[in-house]
This record gives sequence, C-alpha cells and structure tokens, in this order.
Amino acid sequence: MTDATEAHSPAPEEKRESGGAQAVDRALLLLRLGGEEKGPVSLQTLCARSGLNRRTGWRLPTCLEKNHFLARNPFTKEYDLGYAVSHLCALPQRRNAPLIRLVLPEMEQLMEQFQESVLLSVPCPGGTITICQIDPQRSVRLKDYVNQVTPLWGTSTGKVLLAHFPPKQLESFLCQPLSAFTPDTITDPELL
Repeated sequence: MTDATEAHSPAPEEKRESGGAQAVDRALLLLRLGGEEKGPVSLQTLCARSGLNRRTGWRLPTCLEKNHFLARNPFTKEYDLGYAVSHLCALPQRRNAPLIRLVLPEMEQLMEQFQESVLLSVPCPGGTITICQIDPQRSVRLKDYVNQVTPLWGTSTGKVLLAHFPPKQLESFLCQPLSAFTPDTITDPELL
C-alpha cells in the first residue's frame, strides 16, 4: 500500500460502518430486484442485474434466505421472495385496517357510481401510500397501486394534502427539488 493510499483510507471504524451499510444496501438491492421479477430468479441473473460479483451475490442471498426474506428452491436453485417480505407488507395493512373498514362503504359507493377504481391513500414519508384499492368488475385498469408510495406533488391526493399544509410547512416543502416521475409531472413550485 502506498503512502497516498494510506492517507485516504478510512479509519477501521469507518471501514466497518461503510462496509456494513454497503452490505445492507446491496442486500436491499437484491431483494428489490428479486421482487421486480415475475417469478423465481437465478443467482446469475441477480448478480448480472445488480452488478455484484458472484461471491458477494452468493453471500447476500444466503443471508436473506436465512432471515426468510428470500426463499431458494432446492431443485432449481432459483430465488423468490420469502414469507418475511409478506409479513412486513401485512403490518401496515393491519395498522390501517380500522381506517379501511370505516371508509370502504364510501369507496364502494363511489366505485358503483362512477365505475372507476377508487384508491385510499394516506400520508407517509416521501409522499402518500395507497392502502386500499377497489376496482369495478369491468375495470380496464390493470395496475395495483396498493403499497405504492407516490410523491405529494405528483398525484391528486398528494396535491390535496399539500393544499392543506400550513404556509410555513408548504414553503419548506417546496424549497426541495421536485423531480418528475411522469412527463406531465409539475415540478415548478409556482405552478404547483
């Protein structure tokens, strides 16, 4: 190791922290990539999509499997989401169950009246999260928005929430950069 390299090397504690955070970041990336697949996925595919080398790509799924976030088919050796993921997703649903029960009759009435999907969203860090969606029988919409987070400035629900922010909170919120997530997303604070 050269003197220049030693001068820029992190301290042992920093190495441990960044290595630990990096491992968590990589494990979450693998979990997300596995969840985006339509079915089980091979380790080779996970490594290729994540950019991880095979050794790292083997250790992390093994750890995720041990903690039941991934499940490995012993015959095909492919990975799929494990039951711990479903458990995590079910927890927010249970927390919101009383609210869903309360508004479901109104949602059903709206759906019958307009023959459109009706979504119930609540505020969350980063925007709103859809906690319930009901679709009419002859629905054309195929997308399920439940558990999806959308930015406040990018949806009608979020804009309603923004309209009710106290002035100082709204001003503080609009100081952040607003990124577009569709071609029609309004990102100019004045227009918004």
